[in-house]
Amino acid sequence: MRSPFTPLGPARGCAARRGVAFILAAFALASCESSSTAPKGSLALEISGLPAGAAVSANVSGPNRYSRDVSGQTTLAGLSPGMYTVAALSTTTSVGRYDPDPRLQTVDVSSNQTAIANITYHSAPAGSLAIAISGLPQGVNADVLVTGADSFSEHLVESSTLPFLAPGSYGVSALAVRAGGPAYAPALAAQTVNVTANQSASASVVYHIVRGSLRITFVGQPAGATKGSATVTGPDGFSALVIGNTELTDLAAGTYMIFPHGYAYKGADCSPWRSAISVEVTSGPLVAVRVDYDCE
Repeated sequence: MRSPFTPLGPARGCAARRGVAFILAAFALASCESSSTAPKGSLALEISGLPAGAAVSANVSGPNRYSRDVSGQTTLAGLSPGMYTVAALSTTTSVGRYDPDPRLQTVDVSSNQTAIANITYHSAPAGSLAIAISGLPQGVNADVLVTGADSFSEHLVESSTLPFLAPGSYGVSALAVRAGGPAYAPALAAQTVNVTANQSASASVVYHIVRGSLRITFVGQPAGATKGSATVTGPDGFSALVIGNTELTDLAAGTYMIFPHGYAYKGADCSPWRSAISVEVTSGPLVAVRVDYDCE
């Protein structure tokens, strides 16, 4: 007897598989279209308690990786139904610091409905931080960064007082700067300051000129001759006469010029190979320069 379950031939099997694939693709397309055409909802952010013109910073996130930053009272339309999270940050105005209530809330957005997220700001305790910057020539900007509570970050180029700061720990970091030739480095590259409510904290950033050293060695002179000499000039009007092998210390960073002198010794004329030598002095390792003579 022939089995009622007759295997499909290759052609009929391929056709059947194509039919199944077509049905699945159609189902997926219908699902996408259904999702894209599903009724949308809205979310209104109602903000109160702030002075007129105060800036607001909040983030709204939700289904389908939705995320949007908002800067004030607004209504977000065309939202897919679902749960949305509203995260608000503290804000500072010209008259004080304000904290949001609540900082974090969850709102259910429904189709064809407008959900409401209320954010009420209250005056918050605050302190201040005075940063005194010194040691730089006039017209040279410092490079100081202050970071701390509530994601605070402020770049300073001169002495400043930062008002209405959230109480907490603040970091003050300073980088070296260059003024034309010489460089200036902070005595403290990083420091921490604690700001408390209703108090003024302070920190000092003292810059000093970066110092280096230069060793000059005279070679090629007749035995017993010690008359190799040179005039050395550099930043900030530096000028020195060196005689014989010499090490100059506590030098400002920058470009130095060495002008070797010729001389006569026991009937021989000793002339430097080069009439002028340029050398860059930096902080850290000793910089060495060789002055060669030709004596005839």
